[in-house]
Amino acid sequence: MITTPTILVLGAGASCPYGFPTARELKWQICDAFENVNKTAALFLGHKSDYMPSEFVDFAHALTHSGQHSVDQFLEHRAKEFMEIGKLAIAYCLIRYEDERKLFRPKLDYGGGDWYEYLFESLTLLSQNSHKTSCRSSRLTMIDLSNTIC
Repeated sequence: MITTPTILVLGAGASCPYGFPTARELKWQICDAFENVNKTAALFLGHKSDYMPSEFVDFAHALTHSGQHSVDQFLEHRAKEFMEIGKLAIAYCLIRYEDERKLFRPKLDYGGGDWYEYLFESLTLLSQNSHKTSCRSSRLTMIDLSNTIC
């Protein structure tokens, strides 16, 4: 398998087959969840964090009117003002999707595939092929996941 420290960089869409929202869907979920100070999300995080419910509402209002298609893009431009509140809002909205079982039973109706399974199959094949060859030279193998992501 992988024998050196490795980083896989995947876009937000890579989580779709596992039940998570797209970047655009997450933006609107946050905007809806923090629409006003009486919403459960604003009250909960206002009580559990160092921020007031109205600060979450201000964040959602600014996000709604930002013209950005994702929370990440919005925070790139407004990090100083909203980074910590944004992180809390993202976590609040994403926590309900956390279910380890979905890693092994993804929904494949997003037009993509199960990249997690594809990755492990590819790594297994690479491992088997490397045992069959006596070549000791280092080589870089790129695994193309682009067709497996929603």
